[in-house]
Amino acid sequence: IVIKQLLAEKSIDCAIINRITICPAINQELETELCKYNHIAVIEASCGEAGYGEAILSHMSKVNPKIKIHTFGYPNTNITHGRVSQVDSLYSLSTEKIADVIIREVNAT
Repeated sequence: IVIKQLLAEKSIDCAIINRITICPAINQELETELCKYNHIAVIEASCGEAGYGEAILSHMSKVNPKIKIHTFGYPNTNITHGRVSQVDSLYSLSTEKIADVIIREVNAT
């Protein structure tokens, strides 16, 4: 929700879709919703590789290859341990850093 507020300050409209509340597979309803946007950001709860973001990227690149998709997540390696806020900041997963990346990508197009 904080990311949505940070984006709204830059006049970037977005929707938040909680994967837990939808079917785990990419279905027609989700595809229709994703096609409304030029940019999709997937924030993984863990590793950013081989997760739901890659499934969305693979599926949506066939549906509409013009949609830009960015997946945020931890690398698939041993990660530095510490407080969540420190680790998130180290791997650019803090709300501010995620919002900054999204803003740069939207402004670049």
